[in-house]
Amino acid sequence: MADTKLSALTNLGGVPAATDELYINDSGVSKALQAQYLMDYQSDGALTTYFQMSLNNDSGTLKIRNVFNVGDNNTGSFTSMMDNSTAVTIATGNDASTAFTSGMKISSATPSHLILDAPTALVQADQRFSAQVVQNDTGTALTILCRAAGYDVNGTNQQWQILEFRNATSSAQFNLNTTNITSGKTIYFEMWGYVP
Repeated sequence: MADTKLSALTNLGGVPAATDELYINDSGVSKALQAQYLMDYQSDGALTTYFQMSLNNDSGTLKIRNVFNVGDNNTGSFTSMMDNSTAVTIATGNDASTAFTSGMKISSATPSHLILDAPTALVQADQRFSAQVVQNDTGTALTILCRAAGYDVNGTNQQWQILEFRNATSSAQFNLNTTNITSGKTIYFEMWGYVP
């Protein structure tokens, strides 16, 4: 490609394809950058993430299943991923001695908290998440708050990304257990944003 002043180039006129190239100056050296990097990352290096999950009471056992996901490595930086296409029993045991199941566990200390397995301690200021309930037949209208919380999970004590389930009417915490999610009932929820 011949050198052309930026002001002389024609505007793209639409959304760039992942393979389109942009030209940058990297410490005085001109380099090409594929648009995909800007689509997947934001300025602090976070990865885009989207997933939709179901939490179901299967005859007295809470099971989690990945309904749909997109993003880098399916679910961004989450260490053990949420990539199970079949329902698996979700971890609910003592936080300090129970590992994640498919990238998640219900906190034993605060059962309204669904803890997400991320590779490094989460900094609250870096959080860029939203979550919502998309379908719910528990009989209680629900909302989800996304935030960081400190937990010792299976020997790793750090700030984790959590989804906090609450009663949409009273704002009371909604514990994720077989009392609130009775047999045959399911909560479908989705989360999207960036993982540092």
